[in-house]
Amino acid sequence: SALQMAQAPPPPHPPGKKGGGQQQTRPTTPAASVAASEGEEEDAAAKKQRQDAMVRVYKAILGHDKAEPFKKPVTKREAPDYHTVIKRPMALSDVKKRLDKGDYGDTKDFMGDMSLIMSNAMTYNQKGSEIWA
Repeated sequence: SALQMAQAPPPPHPPGKKGGGQQQTRPTTPAASVAASEGEEEDAAAKKQRQDAMVRVYKAILGHDKAEPFKKPVTKREAPDYHTVIKRPMALSDVKKRLDKGDYGDTKDFMGDMSLIMSNAMTYNQKGSEIWA
């Protein structure tokens, strides 16, 4: 079978030249190629699982009865000084865009953006306000 075929060893170096000035590469066996593609499939499956989990968390938060103020970016009309106080604005719609593009390499980045939404809200709004409730 193709998996059992052996590859010929690399040719010997010319006399007097160590390595011939070229870097030797290790031949790849068909079995190694199969293992690599299985690893890629596993990586793709793990990435899809992470993506699906992030989407579920996003939807759960989006559906929360207190989510409304966090759904869209804060506008100058709503809060003229917001962008002066908050240096890295973040809204659920921004998270959705990143989810849709597959921008989150891992859940840590996703959770960082979700935490930023809350941190921004707590920084900008006074304790006791509707946002803090």
